[in-house]
Amino acid sequence: MLFNSLHFLLFFPIVFLCYYLLNAKHRWKLLLVGSYYFYMCWDVSYILLILITTLVSYWTGLKLSEKPGENKLYLWINVIVSLGILFVFKYFNFFNSFLGDITSLAGGEYRFSSLELLLPVGISFYTFQVLSYNIDIYRGQIEAEKNIGQYALYISFFPQLVAGPIERASNLLPQLKQAIKFDYDKIKSGLFLMGVGMFKKVVIADNLARFVDPVFNDISNGSGIEYSIAAVFFVIQIYCDFSGYSDIAIGCARTLGIDLMQNFKFPYIATSITDIWRRWHISLSTWVQDYIFNPLAMHFRNKPSLAPYIAIFVSFILVGLWHGAAYTYILFGFLQSIALAYEFRTRKLKKKIKKKVNPWIYNNLSILFTLLFWTFSCIYFRANTVSDGNIIIKTIFSELTLLFNPGVVYSTMNSFFDYSRINILATFIPIVLLFVVESIERKKGLEFSLIMSDQPKWVRWTIYFVLGNWMLYFGVFRSDQFIYFQF
Repeated sequence: MLFNSLHFLLFFPIVFLCYYLLNAKHRWKLLLVGSYYFYMCWDVSYILLILITTLVSYWTGLKLSEKPGENKLYLWINVIVSLGILFVFKYFNFFNSFLGDITSLAGGEYRFSSLELLLPVGISFYTFQVLSYNIDIYRGQIEAEKNIGQYALYISFFPQLVAGPIERASNLLPQLKQAIKFDYDKIKSGLFLMGVGMFKKVVIADNLARFVDPVFNDISNGSGIEYSIAAVFFVIQIYCDFSGYSDIAIGCARTLGIDLMQNFKFPYIATSITDIWRRWHISLSTWVQDYIFNPLAMHFRNKPSLAPYIAIFVSFILVGLWHGAAYTYILFGFLQSIALAYEFRTRKLKKKIKKKVNPWIYNNLSILFTLLFWTFSCIYFRANTVSDGNIIIKTIFSELTLLFNPGVVYSTMNSFFDYSRINILATFIPIVLLFVVESIERKKGLEFSLIMSDQPKWVRWTIYFVLGNWMLYFGVFRSDQFIYFQF
């Protein structure tokens, strides 16, 4: 079931109404049934994977809670089962193909067949929630949940089940136990946030996809300017697609009285790659920091000159691999690790330079260079193969001087992307509006839905009317999946 589908438009109001009509102590049961139904709409058989993962991690969690810091065997059982399922369904064919290539290069023969399995949607997200739950119990940071139903809901809570945010048990589980009261202001804020997320998805992201996909899916005749524009458009597309999903998920949970963690914090004003990962997919980056980076840095603490670099490279190669079983994602992660290692190495030098340069110039140049590198690395993230990415980048650099010719850039954009009135209204004006709204949010330090709540009723309803009609007229309603569903 997609958020941007008629099915969800019917499902959510029914769950919402029943939720507040039910006695508070029974609401979690409704959410559990609704969450399982939500997931089974993708593929009924794959609910078994969540059930197995839930039962095993619930049992190991109870065992780990008996003696926190001990019983490491049960932690390993959970890790092996959870990551084993993830490996079989997501990574087996990739590594199987890799072994075949290596064996072939060595002159040998390898004949193990690939598995014909559909990737279960959201498996990477709920696997990470299961792992953090057991690790936190082992560390003595939380207690094991005794109610298996409420624990099952923590794993399967439908707003964030298939694409995050990756929630921690310490935040979500206590909220699932609370007697939530009907809060009109919170519900209003949540609904508006869902609307903003839907606008980002169907108006901006899906309209940009109409320009981006043909370029990246057929690289036979593209020019450097076309590739450059498509790369910039993809950077905006993936941000609006994924932050749009997060907005819908957070807003949906908020209408039910549950607060999910913030997943994006204006990533495109980041002044470094380190900064961008503090702002982009925050639930993943903090998970990696807590459960991979910090333990690795501690493990190699007797080698202080190497420890941070080992932790950076391992962490972000895994971040790349988390996104998908393909060399393009691994290369994306490797590029991020190179940038992060460089920034760590030169942090003292950058502080000295910053003191000698005008702050406005320094910050804006930092943002520009960060976005250029991010866009460059995202070419591999979007490319179908590494060789496709190489061709795109080679073509861009071979025609680099043309990018500084406004006339050539304009004519290319006008012919290739068609500056018709419909495209300007459907795509380009909404992009400008998005970044204007984000600048207002940064200035006021408030989410736009909360800013809206202080406005006069006529202002609010005018904006609701304009955004709603904009979506109806210019939104792309083809039930396109959110990009991060594939991860």
